[in-house]
Amino acid sequence: MVSGLSDYEVRDLSNKINKLLCEKRHWENQIVALGGGNHRRNVVILDDDGKEVPGTKGYEYFGWAKDIPSVRELFQRRKNKEEEENQALAFYKKFMSQGLPYYCDLDENDGTILQYQRAAEEEADWKETYSSL
Repeated sequence: MVSGLSDYEVRDLSNKINKLLCEKRHWENQIVALGGGNHRRNVVILDDDGKEVPGTKGYEYFGWAKDIPSVRELFQRRKNKEEEENQALAFYKKFMSQGLPYYCDLDENDGTILQYQRAAEEEADWKETYSSL
């Protein structure tokens, strides 16, 4: 951590920076609304692994603010949630690419089931049972 600054002071500095960035965005939007040039940047911020840094769409953490335990925990929670979603998607993806035989849609193509059903209908007294209802 920074010598001389507590976690709260680092968080306050990060909050001030975010307020200034928010004000900057408002001014950029106003310039565009008045017909001026568009100077907004939609740059994706990447971490060391090449993944998008959480919190870049809105609130951002700068420098040592990323090392505050509560912020680190927030990043870890987001990462865990993303991993769980990826695991669930991977589980269901293996069922998404199944063909028709997996879902039994081709059972009647060869006609064996139809023959079995006709034989079962002839053996059953379903007409008598139905008429007695």
